[in-house]
This record gives sequence, C-alpha cells and structure tokens, in this order.
Amino acid sequence: VSCVDDGVGRVLEALRRHGMEEDTIVVFLSDNGGAHNNGSDNGVLANGKGSLFEGGVRVPFAMQWKGTVPAGQVYSHPVISLDIMGTITALAGVKISEERPLDGVKLIPHLTGRNNAPPHDQLFWRKFDQDAISIRKGNLKLVADSQRSTKGYKLFDLSKDIGEKKDLFS
Repeated sequence: VSCVDDGVGRVLEALRRHGMEEDTIVVFLSDNGGAHNNGSDNGVLANGKGSLFEGGVRVPFAMQWKGTVPAGQVYSHPVISLDIMGTITALAGVKISEERPLDGVKLIPHLTGRNNAPPHDQLFWRKFDQDAISIRKGNLKLVADSQRSTKGYKLFDLSKDIGEKKDLFS
C-alpha cells in the first residue's frame, strides 16, 4: 500500500510541477474489497473480494480535478467504476451510439453540485461463476445466491446496517 501511495504521490507531483493539475482528472479506486487470505481488513463490511456483499463491492474511490471538483469533498451517493467511462467520454465530447449506450453516467455535474440527484436509480451486480446477483436501490440492497429460495434472498437497509447483518426478510 505504501508503494501505491508513493507512486500516486509522484504522479500528482509531476502534474503540479508541469502545471497540468487543472487540465488533468486523476481517478483512483480499488477493483473490489479486500481478500480473506492476506492482511486486508474490510472493517464492519460483510465478506470481501469476490462477494456481492458490501465488503466485496464497496471500495475507495477518489477523484481530483483541481479547479473543478471541490477538494476534500465526501460524496455520499453510490457511484460505480463504469461512471469513469461515462465521465471521460462526455468531457472529451465523444459521441456515444444510441443503440449501444454506456452504463456509466457523467459524474462531474453531480460532484460540482450542478445536479443534486443521485447519479443512479439502481445499481446491479452479477457473478456468473457463483450464479448470484445483487441490486441496490437507494439504501435498500437485495443479495441473491444460487439457491434462489426464500432463504437465498437477503434484503438489507444500508442506511441502518452497513455490515449487512440484519436480513429484513427474517
């Protein structure tokens, strides 16, 4: 982790040194939650890497665009890695085919306060190898495993239970 921190620091310093901070968007995120077989600690989040529970899908996401995105802001609505493509293509003026739209949204209006609505009405995840799905709408999250029986579905209110311990179906 310290090597990653040092590397990111070198990139940011190079941008600063060359006067490119206001012309460059820097995005940093993890690919998924911490693994169970190393020193990772997901805290109160359920499960981890490879899981559809919060310990597998909730990750750090940081964006810097000096002069545009407010520094030190903590954004509380969920976003997804697919939003990076939606954001960059919009800023670059890339025309996206109506027949094949992007799944990601343009984040800049949300991060600058020009759009105060959540970027997504729902978020969806699917694990083909585990025959499992998850859907999040607002603070409610449904997780379904391969059994698809009543016991295979779990519903959580993340505003009250970020650790996904109290199944609302129980």
